Amino acid sequence: MKYSGMAFQIVAYLLVGVLLGKQLDKYFQTTKPYFTGGLAIVFLGAYFVKLVADLSRKE
Repeated sequence: MKYSGMAFQIVAYLLVGVLLGKQLDKYFQTTKPYFTGGLAIVFLGAYFVKLVADLSRKE
């Protein structure tokens, strides 16, 4: 049960990063999706940090 939500979590993290990046690209009127790509990578990295912390924690 502990690992059942991992796929949904990674999708949620990426979705938040992409949507936030799209809004920032629109606000700053960038020619290329710099914020979208950057925030997707940052949020993916944050998910993996959380994943390692969760997996290394002993119960």
